[in-house]
Amino acid sequence: MKHTHRKFVRLGFLFMAIAVGLGAFGAHGLKDLVEEKHIEVWETAVRYLIIHASALILLGLMHRKFDEKKLNLSLNLFILGIALFSGSLLLLATSEIWAGEKLTFLGAITPAGGVSFIAGWFLLFLKGFSAEKDNGGISSLDKKHSSSRTHRKHRHSSNKSSSDTSTQKEAPVME
Repeated sequence: MKHTHRKFVRLGFLFMAIAVGLGAFGAHGLKDLVEEKHIEVWETAVRYLIIHASALILLGLMHRKFDEKKLNLSLNLFILGIALFSGSLLLLATSEIWAGEKLTFLGAITPAGGVSFIAGWFLLFLKGFSAEKDNGGISSLDKKHSSSRTHRKHRHSSNKSSSDTSTQKEAPVME
């Protein structure tokens, strides 16, 4: 795995851990501090954090199947989306606690994060995925598996032919 993609995977793991912690806090700690509608905002932020943390992990692990530049741009758009979308919603849901008032201007940041998520997904849809093909039109992975199957088949048939010759010899007859 390329070094850059390891960073995305590790960051995805970190975001996932943060999401679990935030989800637990939202389920247990916030319910006595904020109104129900703020809990729903919190849950939306955590849900999108989990979705895009998962995307960072999975796409980072599958990086060989994608155009590297477009994948890196998409993953960076997901990170930006996490910060803007989930971050602004988390702050908005709790602003009455830490700021003493509802900071509604934070809601204006959220759509920019959503656009970042959408742009990242569309980039992957339009240009990101590219199966590695060699000159014969077979992916390098398929070619590797095919050659190992051919090798096993050849080895098996050569073992079979040598055992066939040994069974063709006549056993000595005892009288």
